[in-house]
Amino acid sequence: DDQDLIAQLSSIRFKIASDKKLQIVSKEEMKRTYHLKSPDKADSLALAFYEPKINNPQIRWL
Repeated sequence: DDQDLIAQLSSIRFKIASDKKLQIVSKEEMKRTYHLKSPDKADSLALAFYEPKINNPQIRWL
């Protein structure tokens, strides 16, 4: 039960970008506007599940 991770994940803020897409607020804006700490653990969790776009369909990641 990681209370820091839970707090970071529940404090993520969103906004509508100029192209009408949902955008996660930057770390700098979170700190400046909402006075929140950097979501380091939440970033680590997101990066653990990141899957890069592959332009060559013959290459697959395991």
